[in-house]
Amino acid sequence: MLTACAGIAPPPPHWSEQQARLEAFDQFTARGKIALRTPTQAESASLTWQQAGQNTQLHLQGPLGIAATTVESDGFHVEIRQGDDIQYWTTDKVPPGSEWDLPLQSMPYWLRGIPDPNTTSDALEFDPDTGRPARLSQQGWEVTYSGFGTFAELTLPTRMEVSRDDTWARIIVRRWEETATRD
Repeated sequence: MLTACAGIAPPPPHWSEQQARLEAFDQFTARGKIALRTPTQAESASLTWQQAGQNTQLHLQGPLGIAATTVESDGFHVEIRQGDDIQYWTTDKVPPGSEWDLPLQSMPYWLRGIPDPNTTSDALEFDPDTGRPARLSQQGWEVTYSGFGTFAELTLPTRMEVSRDDTWARIIVRRWEETATRD
């Protein structure tokens, strides 16, 4: 169920059309930065997020290339590589509170500024001045959008925060690219 709170605008008239365009934009690369804080760590890294349908590949790299990490998911399994260390999980069994507690199945949707259609949304609020998403609540996660830009004729988030309990991430996207569909 999607709701709007007092003081927050209801979905703009063009929202369902915009949402459908963003859902169809599922072959992309987003480049920027991420800051991640959990009870056991605080990290920041450059981010390259590649999405091809339900397949996700993240490249995270600290200052001067230190602590490079690759996260890959086919929507069902997660593989995390940090140097010679490789960890495997199913997406529903990533240990809560771990540094990889971010919901990889929903993040590709949230990055584009839309709710994950495969799970219930508790709230989707819109900025009354711009008609763009301002806040999304789904699966116990709060997603707040504070910046947007136009890329490939789409309005996409450029600044967002994702949080649940003691896990918090700020993502800044500097460049969006449409990726060619592979046959």
